[in-house]
This record gives sequence, structure tokens and C-alpha cells, in this order.
Amino acid sequence: KDYDKAYKAAKEALTLNEENAAACNCLGLIFLAQDGQISINYFTKAHSFKPDSATYCHNVALGYFGINAFNEALDFCNKALEIDPHHKPAQILLKEIQEEIAKKDSEVLQPPNSKTES
Repeated sequence: KDYDKAYKAAKEALTLNEENAAACNCLGLIFLAQDGQISINYFTKAHSFKPDSATYCHNVALGYFGINAFNEALDFCNKALEIDPHHKPAQILLKEIQEEIAKKDSEVLQPPNSKTES
């Protein structure tokens, strides 16, 4: 129910000002767990309205991370850290992205049907 209220409020805010970065960001957060592509679209809009916001940049990265688009997530995470090198959520997400990319790279390097011993 709270999501419904937040969704309606954010949509109403956009009818008043279609360049409302905070409303776009809110909608991105609402859709993050439901539809990654829709959340990315809203986060990207918020970022385009406030390109100097490390938070909005981080949220675009978070959206891409959610759909396993790690290279795009890495690009936006790095942009967030260029804007604010001390942005904690971006620092944490950067480590997670790097771990996922390393995992993916190591899987690519494994020959088919090979078993790794632990």
C-alpha cells in the first residue's frame, strides 16, 4: 500500500513538473524490485535532470546491477565516485560489481565440463 501511495505521489509530482528528478528517482526505487528496465529508465531520467548528483548516478548503476548488466553498472558507479569519491553506497556497490565481473570472467575462463577442486 505504501508503494501505491508513493507511486501516485511521484506520478502526480511529474504532472506538475516533468523534470522532477526526485520524483523520477522515487519511481526508479519503486520499480527496482519489480522491473529492472523500468527502474533504469526512471533513474536515467533523474540523472539527466541532475547530472551532478552522485546519488542519482549510483541509482542508475544499481538498476543495471539488478539486471546483471555489470559493465553499464560499473560505468555509472565510477561516474558517481568521480562526482563524490566519498559516496559510501557507490563504494560498496563498486566492490560488488567488481566481484561479479571477476566471477563472470573466471566462469568464462573455465573449459566446458571442467570441475574445479576446492
